Amino acid sequence: PKRGYSSLFKREGRRDFIKQCRHYYETVNNYGLTNGRNSAMMMEFNQEIKPDLRIWIAEDDDEFREILGNSLAQEGREIQLFKDGREIEEAIPGGIFDILVTDLVMPGADGIQILKEIRKVYPDRIVIIMTGYASIDSTIQAIRGGAYDYLRKPFKLEELEIVIKNASEKIALIRENKYLLQRLKETVDEMNHMKKNWEEH
Repeated sequence: PKRGYSSLFKREGRRDFIKQCRHYYETVNNYGLTNGRNSAMMMEFNQEIKPDLRIWIAEDDDEFREILGNSLAQEGREIQLFKDGREIEEAIPGGIFDILVTDLVMPGADGIQILKEIRKVYPDRIVIIMTGYASIDSTIQAIRGGAYDYLRKPFKLEELEIVIKNASEKIALIRENKYLLQRLKETVDEMNHMKKNWEEH
């Protein structure tokens, strides 16, 4: 019976799905079913899922904001700094970022307000909240609001780096999943088209 790509490759968990997709592409490549396009597609795949990681940092303390920016800056990352909640709110519409690291208490808009705005526009973006005013209520509010993690000041810069690395792995996995699903659909459509031509001739 004819089955679509989603049923053929549906597995529990993204990692299993990606493993199936990779195996499928290797099979397609071995049999030359993409007319020489597979190598170019895999090169595009590597470029597509590994662009620079775009990190926004919102912190109203000037010195600490610079420390955070310098700490997270490294090859493969784009860092943009914001001095308060108002600047972040103005940047959200049309903004291009993967991770936002934001203080909970800031002039203009607090971290929870910003989190809610981002969830409306970009539900897949990662938000990490920092605060020196941690409480059970604020922690619960942040987690329920969709925050990826919650750091209580003072924290070690190494702690933030670990959170960023874990978040970046999640982002890469999501990108890979989306990319492979789209390319898999295109390849299956192409194979069905080839099959139809063979049957007609």
